[in-house]
Parts: sequence; C-alpha cells; structure tokens
Amino acid sequence: MFSRHSSQLFDFTVKVLKYFVLTIFGVMLTCLFSIVVGKSSIAYQLIQTFTPWFGNLGALIFCLIAIAVVVESLRH
Repeated sequence: MFSRHSSQLFDFTVKVLKYFVLTIFGVMLTCLFSIVVGKSSIAYQLIQTFTPWFGNLGALIFCLIAIAVVVESLRH
C-alpha cells in the first residue's frame, strides 16, 4: 500500500485552495440568486467588492502552490 508523505506546507496550501474555491463558488451562487430575485445591484456590488480580493488571494495561493511544489521536489 502506498502511504502519503506530504509536508505540512503542502497540506496547508491544499486546504487554503479548497476554501478559496468554495468561497468563490458561494459568491457566485449569491450573485446568481440575487439576479434571479431581481436585486442585480447586490450582485454588482459583490462583484465590485470581491474582484480585487479574489485576484490578490488567487496570486498568493498560486505562490503558495509554487513554493509547496518546490519544497516537495527538494525533499524527495
């Protein structure tokens, strides 16, 4: 049987990526629901508010993934 030997940094990065994707999915559902209900102004405000945050967090998570891959490569 094969055992999993990943570093704590890699586990942390995967967990952060999971919650980031879940958050994006939740905001998308909220925007879709507000448009269906007829409150498209709420969706517009959400998109205006979270777009810079998601961009910056996405770049940070990409850097974490790159660092975790390099650390795992050097470890083995």
